[in-house]
Amino acid sequence: MTEKLYWDAPYETSFTAEVLELTPEGIILDKTLFYPEGGNQTSDKGFIIKGTNKFTVEFVSKKGDLIVHQLSEPFQEMLKKGDLIEGEIDWEYRYGIMRAHSSQHVLSAVFKNLYDIDTIRANIAFEEVSIHINRSVSEIELINILMQFFNICTIKNLQFRSKIVP
Repeated sequence: MTEKLYWDAPYETSFTAEVLELTPEGIILDKTLFYPEGGNQTSDKGFIIKGTNKFTVEFVSKKGDLIVHQLSEPFQEMLKKGDLIEGEIDWEYRYGIMRAHSSQHVLSAVFKNLYDIDTIRANIAFEEVSIHINRSVSEIELINILMQFFNICTIKNLQFRSKIVP
């Protein structure tokens, strides 16, 4: 099982871990700060470092209780089971995803509060969100929604808190 450090330390950017397994898809670590793709949200990116070798983490996915880190460079000859590595999160990328995720919740709440419109699905990527709602909106409704969203995001001094909901 991979310990999921990203839940308790979302603002941390580096960690040390042990390589548990090398697979054709990537490497599995005993713990990670890299958030895997899931819930229609893209995964983190960053680097895995072993000595003078630096590997780019392009994609992270779940495989049961394990987290697989897909590397862009060949790694089979330079890493082995039991190695200690350093992991580095691409903070600009992670923070862009965090901002997009938070903005999706605010926008979905505005849709719901103003017009009782439910968000059916949200797709979250780096500084980009798309939401699917349960009905069409008129131009006037959309203007009102965007004005309310703008006011919330720019005028109010909101404090965001996160919690894990099982």
